[in-house]
Amino acid sequence: LTILAAGAQQAARVNHAAFVRQRETLNTGWLTLGEWMSTHPPLARRLVQVDPTLGPRRVGMAGPLRTVALLALILAPLAALGWVRHGHRPIRRGDAVVYRHEDGTSFVHRVVGLPGDTLAMRRFRLELNGTPVTEPYASVGDSTEYVAGDFAWQRDYRPTPAVAGEPPTSSGTWGPLVVPPGQLFLLGDRRDRSLDSRYIGFVSTDRVWGRPVWIYFSRDPERGRIRWSRVGRGVR
Repeated sequence: LTILAAGAQQAARVNHAAFVRQRETLNTGWLTLGEWMSTHPPLARRLVQVDPTLGPRRVGMAGPLRTVALLALILAPLAALGWVRHGHRPIRRGDAVVYRHEDGTSFVHRVVGLPGDTLAMRRFRLELNGTPVTEPYASVGDSTEYVAGDFAWQRDYRPTPAVAGEPPTSSGTWGPLVVPPGQLFLLGDRRDRSLDSRYIGFVSTDRVWGRPVWIYFSRDPERGRIRWSRVGRGVR
């Protein structure tokens, strides 16, 4: 849609077959939103120049609302470039950050441990330097504690060796461990469903590339519906 919005002269650059095939196969929230935006008259005319079958759809939305939504969709990434970058202040505990995994995938998790911190968890309750932490953003849907070999890496970062009688390391009970220099310990807010530092280990500070500021689009991964109640909300 960005290419099409740039002008009719860009229409020749669009692979017609791929465009139609993608439209027919990608039944996602993004495509639904994109087609809804295509009812905006100026953009709809350019879509028709690429594919005459892509005429405006009757969706029962007022024209001004479509215009506002289209501007939001285009301007939100631009706003993100100016506001999400993390370099304007040091990373702090409690920050939600965007970082790249070793395979190049980006994740959003929350910083709970800085270099030198001693962390532990008991029945999904986080402890920082021996003190329980109040985390209003954290939730546990399934309190089952999973024991797996994924947690074996933590042994190398314990301040003292494990002693007999300690509970086994699990997704909800682990530590204590000390965060090394230049590293962060990150947890997802959904403690029972997050693939975070408990599994993948510490995250180097140079792999953190931004902070999420607000949600400009949200789709239910199971039902595929757009979650309008989340759109526009700030990330705490």
